[in-house]
Order: sequence, then C-alpha cells, then structure tokens
Amino acid sequence: MFSNYRFVEPHRNATVLIGKLSYLYAGFLGPVYVLFKSGPRKLPQSLAWSVGCAFGTFAFIVKVLPYVPGTLQIVVLILGVPVVFLLHASKTVGLVRSSLLQRKWISRPAY
Repeated sequence: MFSNYRFVEPHRNATVLIGKLSYLYAGFLGPVYVLFKSGPRKLPQSLAWSVGCAFGTFAFIVKVLPYVPGTLQIVVLILGVPVVFLLHASKTVGLVRSSLLQRKWISRPAY
C-alpha cells in the first residue's frame, strides 16, 4: 500500500524520493508537503483535499457520531479517523507523483 518512489529530473539530474515515512508527512502536512516536494502546481487540489478531509471528519464527529450507539462510538472513532488520515496521505502522495510525472520526471525503482 505504501510504495516507495524515486523520481529523477533528466536535465538537472535532481532526485525526489518518496518513502514510507513520506506518507506520514503527507498525512500531517498535506499542502506543505506538496509544495516542497513538487511545487505549487498541485497546491490547490491538495488544499481542497485537506480542507475536505478536515471538514468531513469534523462533520462526521459532530453530526453522525451522536446517532451511533454509545458502545460503538469509540470503535467508530478509532477506525474512522485513521482511515481518513490514510486517504489523505495517499491522495497527497498521488498528487506529488502526478505533478512530477506531468513535468516529465522519470520514475526509477526506489530501494
């Protein structure tokens, strides 16, 4: 699920590495991660995903969670919030990947 990537820019021989720890950074930092890894090209999409995940999680906790039976509320929180975090992290890394590929960076095997 958490693939490693290495992108090389052919003209300047610059390298961008995306490893397992990058998903953690992407999940917490979102748009900042996109800005530093791939530039401002995908920043608006990353902002939209970050705001959407934050508001979606907040709305779920405030509006839906009270209707969940009391004994299941903690289970729903323990499972639901990490799922949204993983979705956000994988989508953020995907935005970085697509931005680099659109700019003609070459994907090489990462070790």
